[in-house]
Amino acid sequence: MKTKLLNRIAKGCFYLFFVFLPFGIGTFLFSPQLYPSGLFNPYTSYFFHLSEFFLIVGFLFLFADLLFNVKKRASFSFKKAGAFLRSDRVFLLFLIFVFFVFFSALFSVDAGNTLVYGIRFVEMIAIYLLFAFRILDFRRVIGIFVGMMFLQSILALLQYYSQGSMGLHFLGEPVLDSSMKGIASVDLGGEKIIRPYGTFPHPNVLGMYMVFAFWFLVFLSTRIRDRLVLISLGFLFLSVLVLSFSRSAWLAFFLSGFVYVLFRGGKSYFKYIVCCVVLFLLMVYASGVGEILFQRVGFLPYETAFLERLRLMDISMKMFFDNPLGVGVGNFTVVMQDYDLAKLFPWNYQPVHNIFLLAFAEAGWLGGISLIALMIGALWRSLNVKNFFLTVVLGVCVLSGGLFDHYFLTLFQGQVLFVLFLGMNKFE
Repeated sequence: MKTKLLNRIAKGCFYLFFVFLPFGIGTFLFSPQLYPSGLFNPYTSYFFHLSEFFLIVGFLFLFADLLFNVKKRASFSFKKAGAFLRSDRVFLLFLIFVFFVFFSALFSVDAGNTLVYGIRFVEMIAIYLLFAFRILDFRRVIGIFVGMMFLQSILALLQYYSQGSMGLHFLGEPVLDSSMKGIASVDLGGEKIIRPYGTFPHPNVLGMYMVFAFWFLVFLSTRIRDRLVLISLGFLFLSVLVLSFSRSAWLAFFLSGFVYVLFRGGKSYFKYIVCCVVLFLLMVYASGVGEILFQRVGFLPYETAFLERLRLMDISMKMFFDNPLGVGVGNFTVVMQDYDLAKLFPWNYQPVHNIFLLAFAEAGWLGGISLIALMIGALWRSLNVKNFFLTVVLGVCVLSGGLFDHYFLTLFQGQVLFVLFLGMNKFE
């Protein structure tokens, strides 16, 4: 009875990890870079999240269950577990990448920063193992994910239409004010429009979470009997996706949608996706954001965001050629001023918007190649699993998002999305 209780508590903590994942609830640890304006560099600043607390407690109870359960302890074998993991090529490639994350500390301009990043990636390995050893029910995880994104969608819509925070800072909601520097916004007729964040660190992360939530909803559609609920949730997720004005998330959605139609277009519930997209387009027209939408899609060569990305790409390549073994994971923003003649403001300090270029710049050619190998291995494995359509469309989302943004490697919520994709390769 005691061991059953320990096992239930452990699993409960792991599911609570996913419940609190979207919320930036936690405690601030330290930041080596503070500015007189009050801004800080989020890529060299560290928080301990409430979700991480549940993850650690869950593993403590899981080890306690193994310790006190005689049958489990007798049947458990490190040799068998090692053989099982050695047969998992995605896990091995993930392990190699994380090894090179730590290896980059030898050449790091700030080894402490790199080691903290490495510890975070060890957490990601731990999450992957929860799926590898079938400790968690993936359907329950994605059900929790969809439920939390419903709440995030409501908050994001309120933020957009009020053009400010809703006062939920105790849940990790960022302070949103049009007078603040560095707030993500778009311009409509000379007016600054704040992009919604939910409780995420950036609207781009919110947008990608909406894409994942939409495809998880499609996967769960056979279990949701009320089609009105299904269409309403799909419409809600797509509405927040468009209002996030995240071009990388839009690209991920449309490319993954193309792949979905290619593989599953003949299925009966395809019509529900069509309904959601039609409602989505009507919402764009009715909300008056069509002009901004077309501006964002246009990628004008003189646009500030476009020029900023080109500048970051140039910095990353200079950084790599000057440091072929990398500057240490987590240190792109620490040294980027050395590779740019223009004076950078606090809000200009951000990694290059491409996870592969970022890996080459920070972890050197070894880390960059290992990340490419991990991505290729995970996509190849996706073609050979039972639920391949979901793993493939999410793989397309990660690949397209990773080519135009950095949060899959740099931000906690983004890293977990990456691991969710990797873990789905174990979902038979």
